[in-house]
Amino acid sequence: MSCAIWDALRAGATAEEILCAQGAAHESLKPRIQQTIASWQTEGLVGEFKEDARTADPPLPVTGPSPKWSANWQCRLRGKIFAFAVEDAAIAGVLLPPLQHLVVTEAPTPALEIEVRGNADHGWVLIANGRERLRGSSLANLISSVSLALMEAVWAENSLAAIIHAGAVAKGGRVASFPAPSGSGKTTLVAYLAARGYTYLAEDVMPLDADWNVLPWPLPMRIKSGSWPVLLPYYPALLEGPAFRVRGVEARLLLPPADAWDVRPAKLSAFIFPRFLAGSAAEVQRLSPIEAMLSISESEIWPGYDTSDAHIRNLISGIEGTDSYRIQYGSLADAEDMIGDILVSSHA
Repeated sequence: MSCAIWDALRAGATAEEILCAQGAAHESLKPRIQQTIASWQTEGLVGEFKEDARTADPPLPVTGPSPKWSANWQCRLRGKIFAFAVEDAAIAGVLLPPLQHLVVTEAPTPALEIEVRGNADHGWVLIANGRERLRGSSLANLISSVSLALMEAVWAENSLAAIIHAGAVAKGGRVASFPAPSGSGKTTLVAYLAARGYTYLAEDVMPLDADWNVLPWPLPMRIKSGSWPVLLPYYPALLEGPAFRVRGVEARLLLPPADAWDVRPAKLSAFIFPRFLAGSAAEVQRLSPIEAMLSISESEIWPGYDTSDAHIRNLISGIEGTDSYRIQYGSLADAEDMIGDILVSSHA
């Protein structure tokens, strides 16, 4: 069904025409379909609008005056060295903390040199190995683009299909992905499961390759103060982690296990959309393919720079072919039980 919506948009149909074609069977989903269509248009997947533009392909060498760097550092990910140089201190303050525990002082020639020139107020330019890769003004887009550049280099042997705003864990050869918007309890759930014997794969951004493998991206988890009481029994040193604020809320960074970057990619078994509701009974609902596609779009998904029709169709087909569930829970123990049952029953 989502591929049909995509095909209609690419053929020039308006959102109103597509909504009318859905019929009574999807009447309740029409507002969400409309929102997803608007999101695809805003992201430039259909139509002509695009907020941050990728430069010409192949990218051009960067010229101009030498910048004054506010921060430089090198870090090691899966045995590869990455060098950063950032002109704006505020941008450096966002990019460095999740990588701080991976910083090295002496390193060989880096696999990738990343420069960020300019600032978020007047526009930034992302440069990789001396060539301009992207320019824009959205800090969120910059973070995603830096993550993508790192992912492509770390997982150079894998063809990246998409980056999803999701957490992910694995157990018994099965992988659960938790796409969810901020504030849904996703991070607390992932941290809890990691303490209960699941392998930590990702917390905020989850890369998927073309073979539908989750590529581990185990950066530190950002634990907000409201989750400290429930997680402190499992992580006694939680409050010793680096402090920062998320949308005005105090938080701590929870560092991943030392061997987290040694985990190999694993096939995705199921999408599970979590929702914590205090006092709620445990509920699990199997989602239809179109409900899964809409829910992932609402959680945020980025297909990378390849916005070709074939790439997007393959991505949508992959999502629609993956077992998908929505769970609601009032306790983490209930969530763990439901997730365990889902993974056992998954066909992946």
